[in-house]
Amino acid sequence: MGNVDNSVILAELRRIDQRFEDYRESQAREQALLKDQLAEYKTSITAKLLEMNEVRRQIYEERGQYQLREKADAILNEIMGRINRVETGTSALAGRLIGMGLALAFFATLLGLALRFWGK
Repeated sequence: MGNVDNSVILAELRRIDQRFEDYRESQAREQALLKDQLAEYKTSITAKLLEMNEVRRQIYEERGQYQLREKADAILNEIMGRINRVETGTSALAGRLIGMGLALAFFATLLGLALRFWGK
């Protein structure tokens, strides 16, 4: 090893130093890219969380506007009962009117016959 030229050693050390510097620069670029990506992900996640919070707030505000199925069924049953009573009353009234119309027609017929036979 005594005959090795110092310039060869220096050239090898410079080559190693350059490789190390290139590696360091590539790592620095990669770290910068990762830092940028992380910032983008944070921004994206923050925006999504804000949207989710807005949806959650809307649901919380509108929660009182929704009805339970049992309550809705009770209201529907009450309305259906009222409709049935109205229908029953209307059909009874229609039946009475038909009956009164028939009675009136029968009475008018009897009156017409009576006037024809006794009116001469």
